[in-house]
Amino acid sequence: MKIGDAEYFGDALLTVDGAVRLYVGGPYHSDGTVQLTRPESSAQFVGNLEVQGNRASGTGVIVAQGCAPPRDVVGLCGNNVFGEVRIAVDSDGIQGEIQVDVNDAIGTWLLDLQSWDNFYVLPARLQNVAGQYEEELAEFASDGDVIMNVDGTGRLFFQSAHSACTGNGTLAPHLDGAFNVYDVTLIIGGCNETYAYLNGEYEGLATTSASNYWAYDSSLRTWLSKRAGGPSQPAALVMWGRPL
Repeated sequence: MKIGDAEYFGDALLTVDGAVRLYVGGPYHSDGTVQLTRPESSAQFVGNLEVQGNRASGTGVIVAQGCAPPRDVVGLCGNNVFGEVRIAVDSDGIQGEIQVDVNDAIGTWLLDLQSWDNFYVLPARLQNVAGQYEEELAEFASDGDVIMNVDGTGRLFFQSAHSACTGNGTLAPHLDGAFNVYDVTLIIGGCNETYAYLNGEYEGLATTSASNYWAYDSSLRTWLSKRAGGPSQPAALVMWGRPL
């Protein structure tokens, strides 16, 4: 991704029915690897697209990540920022832009994302994701203190000594399970004062992915945001679960 003159890591999941999740991470030079180091600031675009041929457009919101005090990601923490997407989709990936309205100033985020469709075309089966995962990226985790358990029915659970957060939720195949996408619901509670803004109900999408374009490992990749319309501060999380 390119924002202004700087290049950033972008990681997106776009479903056949038009749901899109996009993680915007730290500065990045394209080398075919997933950015697993937690950046100083990050954000997530959550939206829906209408597809016509190889083109798609739609709208969504951008939610800041990593907002535990005293951080504030360029004034985004605590707010949902409107974004409008126009992209072209083909076998090579996604190219296009997001028009972003931040503090009454319109900016353009340019997208040039390479497709890893060898993972997407696998079927979604709960037995494929059941197991234990060490969380490496989410803000509530630190130094390997979070082990997430997913059982054969899709129920998931984790807790963190660092943040005191606990999570209870479910994974279920998206639509008919023809593609490697899962619907995720999660309730986070019990977080300590620093991370209390993370408490709440989340929804999102998950898939499995390798750690780089050439690898054969399979980690659990999850994009989450708080349910719309809730009374609490907006929040979003991107998780990377390394299988144990």
